[in-house]
Amino acid sequence: MELSSILCRVQAAYHRHRATNAPLENVRTVAGKAAKAWEQEAVSAERREARRERRRAMAEAVQGPQIS
Repeated sequence: MELSSILCRVQAAYHRHRATNAPLENVRTVAGKAAKAWEQEAVSAERREARRERRRAMAEAVQGPQIS
């Protein structure tokens, strides 16, 4: 299952908040690393989404618009 960039950004924000507000140092450390990982996944998801959109646009250009 591919994760959407929106989901990844929401998760990153959640973990950043947790990293900032957690009372325990180890929780802050882990949450900070998780936020960074979610941000990296968001960038990858944005690339996948953009590639998918480009492919769709190219297919439409070759075949013409789909009539429903």
